Amino acid sequence: SSGSPATEGAIDHVWLDEAQHIHFSTIGSPVEQSQATGVCGSGLLDLVSCLRRLAIIDEYGAFTSTAPIYTFGAGQPSLTQADVRSLQLAKGAIAAGIVILCQRAGIDVAEIETLYLADGFGSTLLPSSALDIGLLPAALNGRIETAGNTALSGTLLLATQPEAFTSMQALLQRITVVDLARERGFQDAFADAMLFPELNHA
Repeated sequence: SSGSPATEGAIDHVWLDEAQHIHFSTIGSPVEQSQATGVCGSGLLDLVSCLRRLAIIDEYGAFTSTAPIYTFGAGQPSLTQADVRSLQLAKGAIAAGIVILCQRAGIDVAEIETLYLADGFGSTLLPSSALDIGLLPAALNGRIETAGNTALSGTLLLATQPEAFTSMQALLQRITVVDLARERGFQDAFADAMLFPELNHA
């Protein structure tokens, strides 16, 4: 309901201080602004991670308080119960996709040496928040790296080194398209992944 692109004024990170109070930063400013314009993807993951640690949201995604909403303050962006449900659907699909792809490859998640997160969203989200909410499996803790704007890097590579086109063509031959919705076990994995992992609450 308060979603925003990653533009100036959007809340991009949320964290707890030692007293377990929530703080946030906005794009274009290293400190909290009086009026944020919304919450972008990385800020959403952080916020839900914080609310889970404070036991304000339970493992099923429900607010534990009587008011099913969290707000940063008067006139500031807020998080509703419907927002949490939407996040659960999205993160459930991604997490289940990882499980199914590993099954197709015949490997366990723990065998993945490095997971690279790329481009705008992937390079700005905090891996700890993604792990906290179950977007990424706990087995990848300590194995996650950001790769930056790989779409732009790849485009520049092809523009400046035409010979790279040959290796790209070879890579395309190795790619397999997987229709997750048709994969056996996806619906069960999806349902399981919609839950939030247990955390040590503040």
